[in-house]
Amino acid sequence: MLVLITSAIALGLFFVALLFTKKSKKRTDYLLICWLLVLTFQLAAYYAEIGLFKYGYFLAECSGACVFLQGPMLWLYLIGIHEKNALSFQQKTLIHFVPFIINVLLIPVLVIHNSYPMAMTLFFFKIIHLTSYMILSLKKLKYYRHIKEDIYSQADFNQTLWLKIVIKGILLILVVGASSLIFTELRLINIALGGEILVPILLSILIFILGFYGLRQTSIFLDNTFVINAVFEGQKPQVGHNPADKYYKTGLNLDDSKLRFEQLQTFIKDKKLYLDPELTLYKLATELGILPNQLSQVINQNAQQNFHAYINSHRVAEVITHLKDGKHQTQTLLSIAYEAGFNSKASFNRTFKKVTGLTPSAYLQQDEKN
Repeated sequence: MLVLITSAIALGLFFVALLFTKKSKKRTDYLLICWLLVLTFQLAAYYAEIGLFKYGYFLAECSGACVFLQGPMLWLYLIGIHEKNALSFQQKTLIHFVPFIINVLLIPVLVIHNSYPMAMTLFFFKIIHLTSYMILSLKKLKYYRHIKEDIYSQADFNQTLWLKIVIKGILLILVVGASSLIFTELRLINIALGGEILVPILLSILIFILGFYGLRQTSIFLDNTFVINAVFEGQKPQVGHNPADKYYKTGLNLDDSKLRFEQLQTFIKDKKLYLDPELTLYKLATELGILPNQLSQVINQNAQQNFHAYINSHRVAEVITHLKDGKHQTQTLLSIAYEAGFNSKASFNRTFKKVTGLTPSAYLQQDEKN
């Protein structure tokens, strides 16, 4: 177990060094550095405690206080990589760290007086605090996913997959930590078998998971550029529209929306703009001469799809047309997919199966049989 923890500490420090060498570091990078240092410190404090070092108990209390940093840091990192200027310094940002400051001030009391009731109160407050942040972070990730699908025709959701896994991993650690304490109080297990062993092991595994995805996804340690464009801002509601209507701010009624959709369908087929892998809602709206939020309404209301699904359905149709024309006999499926506007094999396979219910190769085999 000590080998695992020591390796995780070394790996955490390696990632910190890797982030420090990153060119053009952003505030989110420094936030990620701090979060990794907190994780590494918590493991080191556990190492010191079981090693019976002189200040092991004091370090353990400091490590416990750092639990109040986990949630705010991940939350701020999450919004920082998605929204411009989200991490600009504001006094309200400091509110996130008030529980940590209070806990730090209480450490001398906990160490000197060894107050069990106070320690238990802090423990359960930490569980509630961190759980709340993790649940809010998962909801925020889901929200950003919907926004990306409404704006980009190519949206790589794997860029934040590691963050989703880390958040769920922390929730698992919380469940283990809380359960071990409850079972210990009920004398069902020994505390050494519960939180004091399982939590550090799971925390170490969490760092290894971060490393696995970090090395596969260079955006974490080399560049993070998936900021959402605020293309829906600045639109004023039109007089006569019902505020209860989801699209009352766009100024388009249902009849106008249908007319615009017919124009869009003709424009898409004639210009074949979906062949552009970098096509965005903003770019297409500019070509059509309408506002981005109006285009979003037109697609959502009439195609019953978001922008991402709508454009990719046209790309799949383009691929199918080429397959029926026998183009696959002289070209690979992947090259046909790239010509149709897809920018990766994974995106093509996933989207094709979602639209047709079959993988590209299975569809081709079925088509040849027919």
